[in-house]
Amino acid sequence: MYCYKCGAKIDDCALFCPNCGAELSSGPGESRNYNNDNYSRCGNDVDYACGVRQRSLIWAVIFSIITCGIYQMYWFAALTNEINRMTDVPPRTSGGLSLVLNIITFGIYGFYWSYKMGEKVTDIRRRHGVYDGGNTNVIYLILYLFVAGIVVLAFCQNEVNNVTPE
Repeated sequence: MYCYKCGAKIDDCALFCPNCGAELSSGPGESRNYNNDNYSRCGNDVDYACGVRQRSLIWAVIFSIITCGIYQMYWFAALTNEINRMTDVPPRTSGGLSLVLNIITFGIYGFYWSYKMGEKVTDIRRRHGVYDGGNTNVIYLILYLFVAGIVVLAFCQNEVNNVTPE
């Protein structure tokens, strides 16, 4: 599939163009219904069948340690993209761009990233009926500040695992 606005080649399941951010409804002038529970454009019975998958938290942490953080960088970018797909809000940054910004700013961008991921996780929990009234954005920010970014990744992945079928 190609973006109607910029012509970039995109995944058939994408809701927004990763190149220009255009909403990918059937074409220009048509809008998507943001109140429905169909989060993907694929014809599957599963809401998040398009590129969102479960990961073992234990193996992800072990691989991150064994590879001296290289797997953690992949995990960071992939999880960012997956959570962006799970929300109807067009992402300001892709997983790759978020990773580059985090590296360039020596981790300072991670504070903003963890706060925004907390907002998106709260939104995902609300959509699935597991919202408990609390916001995770401040909790993720505090965890990133005082513990480590890998803990925030693990919490985000846990939420994705809870709402994604095996």
